[in-house]
Amino acid sequence: MPEAQPIDQVHDPRYLFVEGSLRTTVKVGTPPTVQERNFPNVRMEVYTGWVSPFSVFQPFDGQEIRTFLPVSEGVIRVYQREGLISATATASPAIVEPKEGEPTLFGVAFVDSVQLEPQSQLAGDPLCLVLRIEHVGQNVKIERIAYQVTCLVNPEQGFGKTLSLPGNTAPQSQ
Repeated sequence: MPEAQPIDQVHDPRYLFVEGSLRTTVKVGTPPTVQERNFPNVRMEVYTGWVSPFSVFQPFDGQEIRTFLPVSEGVIRVYQREGLISATATASPAIVEPKEGEPTLFGVAFVDSVQLEPQSQLAGDPLCLVLRIEHVGQNVKIERIAYQVTCLVNPEQGFGKTLSLPGNTAPQSQ
């Protein structure tokens, strides 16, 4: 079952962006194909940090966690519907505690998605970036997962204001 991580469980968030023209590859269509595209005016945003799921796995098991991507401690950015052009993400276990004397296995199976999701628990149902990570383990406690997310955003319709959230606020399931 997916576990929503409150924003106060995202540690040391960092955010940076650059604006300008860009030539890159993106996945488009169904099924997705990779195409080279020019973006004459684009904003590239990078989010990094650690999330603390405190997951304990005895037999081999996995769990999805989801969390907001803050721009700073407790602050998220709100986006417009057509604002997100593309996103890519990486994640890996950063702090683990293996069970002594037992065979141990742990890792991030995959990053499920980085997408804009409406958050009806927040005023105005804003669209916010949500990161979903599937992590797995056996005989281990995973205390922190490091992440890096890079987004291409249309600066003309991409982002809006920022919101400060109470520490226990977590993304809703979609």
